[in-house]
Amino acid sequence: MKKIRGLKICSKQKQFIFEFGFVQAFKEIKGKENKSIQYIGQVKVNRIMGINIEDHFEEIFEVIKLHLLPLMLIFVTIVVKQQVKMTAYEKFAFYWFLFNGAIIHITWDGFVGALHQCDPLLRVYSLMDNRYKVKENAVRAISFCELFLHGPLCLYTARLFLSSRGLKRDIFSILSSFLQLVFTYVFVYDEYMNNFVNVCPEESCFTFSTSNILLFWICFVFFNPVWIILPLYHLVVAYKNIVAQERWSFNICAIENRSGENYYDNFDKTQRTVSSKKNKKD
Repeated sequence: MKKIRGLKICSKQKQFIFEFGFVQAFKEIKGKENKSIQYIGQVKVNRIMGINIEDHFEEIFEVIKLHLLPLMLIFVTIVVKQQVKMTAYEKFAFYWFLFNGAIIHITWDGFVGALHQCDPLLRVYSLMDNRYKVKENAVRAISFCELFLHGPLCLYTARLFLSSRGLKRDIFSILSSFLQLVFTYVFVYDEYMNNFVNVCPEESCFTFSTSNILLFWICFVFFNPVWIILPLYHLVVAYKNIVAQERWSFNICAIENRSGENYYDNFDKTQRTVSSKKNKKD
């Protein structure tokens, strides 16, 4: 028997107490290490992402506030769309013009790119393309045109996909798509003439670093052709619809003409008879 702090305990009890205390101490140390590792890991993630969530609640709220009205508009329009029967292409075109008009052209390129509202998104725009930061003339002109002309035009075209299927809808679809092609061409060609100094400011465009892959190859090289290919597709479809409508109306006129004569020939004959009657009266 051995005496420890006034207690008489045997060697086995002493060994058990020592082992139990060692295990508890080890668990406490391990827990503290895990917490410190988690904290350090979170700090590293925040540093890598460049965002500390706790310090950016106001900026997050500012981004949400900017998107609140266009998202409500999109939601209400989609609810109305459920009552309209549409083909697969009409649904795709409706969502395309609605999203581009409300989010891309008016909210992002308009309020952020042209008016420099919402500092968090403006920093993202400036990071992707330095022309937004230095207020380059071509980009500002395109952004203002998107805000006041192209965005509302896209929204009106989306509305036409809900309300009508005639010539008017196809004409506005062609007009919206053509403007998108022109703006995208000017946007890309202007940067091409400047040797991509605004989208690759620190290194060559053909260096495949993480930032270069994200900002140049994905945001600039991949996404810009989307706004060339899809408008071309909508333009071609609308043109084919107009041609088909003209042929259909011509066939209807030919069928309704009982004499079997050509519609335009009949129109010319009518005009001749009217003019001859006027001449006789004179």
